[in-house]
Amino acid sequence: MLSLIAQAISSAMNLSQGKSTVQPQDKTKAEIRHIIEKFLSDCHLDFAIVPFEKEFYQECCDEVLRRGYSMGTEEHSLRRCLHVGVGITTTAYAHLPRRDTQMFIAIYTGLLVYVDDACQRDVNLVKQFNRRFITGQPQADPILDSLAKHLHEFPDHYDPFVADLMLTSTLNFITAQVLEWELKSMRVPNDANKFLSFTRILSGASEPFALFVFPADIPFQSHIHSLPEVMVYSTEANDVFSYYKEVVAGETANYVSTVANCRQVSKIEALRILADDIAAASNLAVKMLKNCPEAHEAYLKFAQGYADFHFSSPRYKLEDLFRD
Repeated sequence: MLSLIAQAISSAMNLSQGKSTVQPQDKTKAEIRHIIEKFLSDCHLDFAIVPFEKEFYQECCDEVLRRGYSMGTEEHSLRRCLHVGVGITTTAYAHLPRRDTQMFIAIYTGLLVYVDDACQRDVNLVKQFNRRFITGQPQADPILDSLAKHLHEFPDHYDPFVADLMLTSTLNFITAQVLEWELKSMRVPNDANKFLSFTRILSGASEPFALFVFPADIPFQSHIHSLPEVMVYSTEANDVFSYYKEVVAGETANYVSTVANCRQVSKIEALRILADDIAAASNLAVKMLKNCPEAHEAYLKFAQGYADFHFSSPRYKLEDLFRD
């Protein structure tokens, strides 16, 4: 859900303890709020707070142990990563009918969150992942080894074609984490808009999180044509919802700032452009899915649920933004 979901799940690992905060000027706060309000209106979304499902979280922890997956150490634990997976699954994917699929998604998401943590600690662990996965070798990290095992279960929940898309996208996500680490000191040229979009999709595990939207009993032929638009919403809406907390935290290394730099506009204008583009993509997805009522309903529930995830998580501070 980090990009999507890439930024969503990646930023979830960057704990704010010890960081100073910045009180945004009233004008900036009002501008951000107005952009998000317009985004919600354009996408026909409501502001809703959903309580964290502690029972489902415990079920997921128990399932991880039942499978023999590693929980890691106290310092680098899968348990805290599962908080993100459970939060997203019980909001954005709450409409899915199969409990085992929801649990699969929650654990999968938690494992991807852990990849970011592993990359920050020792990028070589992540560099080796795809080669070891392809050759069937154990991973050098026990939780990464759990991820490798988990990826074999895509076909248990989805059509073989869909499962293949999910698998290749996940391997691209792994590659993208290494790419971002290798290029972290690189200044993106002002005219590199296509590169930004490329890395955004690559680093977001965008296909799985978009395809998770649709229950497996809906033929993929009825919704696959909307995949690019669904991916835009599932990957980039996080940038709109997370911008306020980034301003409060004094963060400048974010997608909105990069877009502003490349387009030579203010950050607020970049946020406005992003919000409008994402809303347009989401509305096009809604239009394209109307021929399949089941897929149409699934997307509408996902779109609201993914917004609910951000509204309900204290880290995004949206309740504070909309308090007045």
